[in-house]
Amino acid sequence: MSNNPFNVINPANPMNANRIGEMKSMYQAFRNANNPMALFQQMAMRNPQMQQIYNMLRNGANPNQLFENVCKQKGIDPNQLRNMLKG
Repeated sequence: MSNNPFNVINPANPMNANRIGEMKSMYQAFRNANNPMALFQQMAMRNPQMQQIYNMLRNGANPNQLFENVCKQKGIDPNQLRNMLKG
């Protein structure tokens, strides 16, 4: 199983359902954090893939565009993923 938090989608698959749950928890943690970038930095220190994303954000990447690009690279519909995370 990949450690990539964006490699999701079929909620009928139990592994993906667990991943979606993990992503929902992460989404809520960011929404509730006083300093989301500090939280992201802590996560990036433990995950090389998140470190790469963190570096892009620190260097001025647009978070929404970055999210959309990563989803597209992984073959994921970004709107579907957003709806799953919010729902």
